[in-house]
Amino acid sequence: QPRPTSGYGMTLLLHSLSTSYNQFTGSRNQSEFGERGSGSIVITPEARGPDGSYGSYAAADVFEVWADVARNYRLDPDWTVVAGYSMGGFGTFKLAEQFPDLFARAQPTVGASTNDPMIDSLRNIPVLMWNGAADELVGPELYLPTATRLDELGYRYELDVFAPGEHNSLAINDEFDQAAAFLGDATV
Repeated sequence: QPRPTSGYGMTLLLHSLSTSYNQFTGSRNQSEFGERGSGSIVITPEARGPDGSYGSYAAADVFEVWADVARNYRLDPDWTVVAGYSMGGFGTFKLAEQFPDLFARAQPTVGASTNDPMIDSLRNIPVLMWNGAADELVGPELYLPTATRLDELGYRYELDVFAPGEHNSLAINDEFDQAAAFLGDATV
């Protein structure tokens, strides 16, 4: 494909706990997200290690990687989305809540928001939540309060609960075309 004249889209695809920047290498998660529209660059920062929860230095690393990509590729700053799996799903909420002006959409997989007052900042960010009905790590006691709060606020979100589905079912299934379609080429 030729370079997009307005710049590439950028997708933050945040890794899970105890994994690293190469978690999505060879998966459809990464390739389906990257092949949207005229092309989105998909980055999975190391986040300073396997367990930083995308706060403090781990969040700084995300922005350092983003800046490095922007130095090397022309990015369309309006076509930026955030997604992630497990700890990356929690990070999806965390970064979108802290920096709502940077993202057009958010797609957390087996994640939830743990910062109730900050969830109010998602007013302009549609969210597609994917969770497993029998998830032993991120169960309904975590993702239902997030969905309930988004519902109370009248925000645009969708909660898809997969049954049967445990914590790694969606990764093993490796079908992210519907999530990619949701992220699409939406702009900030």
